[in-house]
Amino acid sequence: HKMVANVETQVNVLLLHCHLLCREESWEEAKTLVKNLCKLCKEESLHGYRVRLLIQLSLIHLESNSQNPVVALDPLLECLSLSEKLSMDALHAQALALLARVHLNMNNIQKATSLLKSSMTSLLRSSHVWFQGDAWLTMAKCTLARAKQLDPENHEHCLRKTMKQLELSVECFQLCHDVIRLREVYYLQARVFHSLHLAQKSDDETIYLRQRTHVAKKFKLISKRIIRSSLPLWGEDPSILLESSNLEDYFDRIDREGLVENSNTMTD
Repeated sequence: HKMVANVETQVNVLLLHCHLLCREESWEEAKTLVKNLCKLCKEESLHGYRVRLLIQLSLIHLESNSQNPVVALDPLLECLSLSEKLSMDALHAQALALLARVHLNMNNIQKATSLLKSSMTSLLRSSHVWFQGDAWLTMAKCTLARAKQLDPENHEHCLRKTMKQLELSVECFQLCHDVIRLREVYYLQARVFHSLHLAQKSDDETIYLRQRTHVAKKFKLISKRIIRSSLPLWGEDPSILLESSNLEDYFDRIDREGLVENSNTMTD
């Protein structure tokens, strides 16, 4: 038992190191570490840890190679099989939500939505708040993708639904202080408010512009925070680096030039 406890301690410490590598975007080093830990847990029959590591490996694949989501399938399918066998419902739901991300990236919107609906109850009941936020964000992206295929009236309804899902995602990511994900959600919120402004038929067309401005300011503030955290104390004023983060200028340019929206466009 003491030997097993020592192995568990080692795995926990190295998992923390893996999270740090992911924040630094040292993807290859993180992949190698997780694969080695998976092998160790298999040898020591630490099945619960192995399931968590397979989820971590799937996430690393998705974050590091979003253009080729298929690479995340092998660890995800292994994770789904093992978690179902061990009746690990929360981890099984997390794997399903990540599988939905894979299908979304492959443009299988209907399949992604179905997977999220089947896993959301378990996720909200017993999973870490980060996975809940990620699931709501994936669901919002699915809803936004469907909105493009609808007539104007249903299109606007779908945009409102997307906004509700993004708001739930924000609540979750605020609880776990994931500023990277919050920045992405604020960006999408600004885009959806802009689309709602364009679709608005009533006389009061300024409400969505005000909301767009409000969330654009949040986007800029959190971008500043991210840049400050990565600069030395003697670095340049972050505001100098934030020209690309001014969403107001971006949307004003869309209005002036009549640019067509592309939901896949995302600033880095």
